[in-house]
Amino acid sequence: MILKIINIFILIIVLLTSCNRQEKQKDDFNKNKLTNKTNSEQESIFESLDSKLILTKLFDNPELDSTGAALWTPNFADRMNLPISFDGKCHTNIDTILYFRDNKENESAAVIFTHYYYVKEYLDSTKICIGGSHFTGVPLGIALFTKQKNNKWEIYYFEKHFSELGYFGTYRTGREDEGKICLRKIGDKWTCLSLRQGIGGSSGYSWGYESLYSIEKFQFNNQQNDDEVTEWYACNLLNNLLTYNYYNSHTSPDEKEHTEKKVELKTIEKKNDYYDIDLIIHKDGKRLIEKYSFSERYNKYIQNR
Repeated sequence: MILKIINIFILIIVLLTSCNRQEKQKDDFNKNKLTNKTNSEQESIFESLDSKLILTKLFDNPELDSTGAALWTPNFADRMNLPISFDGKCHTNIDTILYFRDNKENESAAVIFTHYYYVKEYLDSTKICIGGSHFTGVPLGIALFTKQKNNKWEIYYFEKHFSELGYFGTYRTGREDEGKICLRKIGDKWTCLSLRQGIGGSSGYSWGYESLYSIEKFQFNNQQNDDEVTEWYACNLLNNLLTYNYYNSHTSPDEKEHTEKKVELKTIEKKNDYYDIDLIIHKDGKRLIEKYSFSERYNKYIQNR
């Protein structure tokens, strides 16, 4: 009888110990989960949009050269998508910071990065120059931020490489045919990023194009109530909304024939909605108009039929 009581007592102790161990593991798990969430939230917060701070944080403490460019070691995925310079590094600069108010009236910013590709000159290896062929532009990256009430900035999107701009490994702003990065308003309180490729070509053909990309954190639908949008949806960030050629030309080898087409983009304003777009085409002395409307189904502009 005494032995039976002792065994029952031991069993109770084992059960209590097991329960305490499970509760401790649960507490440790919740504590780690909370810590990880806190660390993740802290990583997304920036005290300011200072160039050094942005490059240091997004590219994991890179070396900064005398020009302020970040020199960082790429991983495998980076090496598959970005040009690697002669020193085995990626050379990243902040090209421009574009400010806008999103459709919820929050102050926001698009930070554009350029990744230049440096090589040693073929005839003089002591000299360094920018590499790239006729049709190779500079790779662009982007980081999108929104400003908080405490004046700090929260990042909501980051992509090291999403497009290219320019020729011979670089681009310059200035003349229209040298390339341009800017913002376009294509909706009531809705902004997109515009990349305008400079005019270039080969073998008698020349062209230039413009691409529009979504950068808003939220998109809105067409449901309205007292002139107010009733629902908001997460935006498909960096989606290509529209790409069109604003210039095309061809000259025959004997230069006896020459054709040229110029296209102007015009937005048609609509309240609480995405604007419609008219592409006004000038070709062979004629003027034509192609009409486009935003499709929520495809999340881009579709030509009206």
